[in-house]
Amino acid sequence: MDCGASCHNPNYPAEAWWAAFYMRLEVDQLGSVQRTSTYSTGVGVDSYVAAPDDPSRALQLIAPGNPAGSAVIARDSARGSFLQMPPLATHVVNEAGLALLGRWISGRGWGALNHLQAALGRPRVAR
Repeated sequence: MDCGASCHNPNYPAEAWWAAFYMRLEVDQLGSVQRTSTYSTGVGVDSYVAAPDDPSRALQLIAPGNPAGSAVIARDSARGSFLQMPPLATHVVNEAGLALLGRWISGRGWGALNHLQAALGRPRVAR
């Protein structure tokens, strides 16, 4: 699913423009992960999702090295509540996608990303 195509982008009236967590990948951002809008608006940024072990603390949208501390993992794992992401048209958690997202957050997903970049004839992704 391309979360940035219709919802997570800054273009009003995109469904989640107000969230300021933008996941639209632009071609000019492909040389560096840090240049992507997902990185700049999500990595290390506090969310409004409470930590399960301490409701007074907010999870980060993407907590580097800590999938369990990441709101994207909590929300992508949820079904049947306001936390569910995506909010529509899904009734089952995409376990393979969730595992890949967890590997990326924990820092173990860079090899696969660089393999894809090489296959596309693009430079390795800088961390």
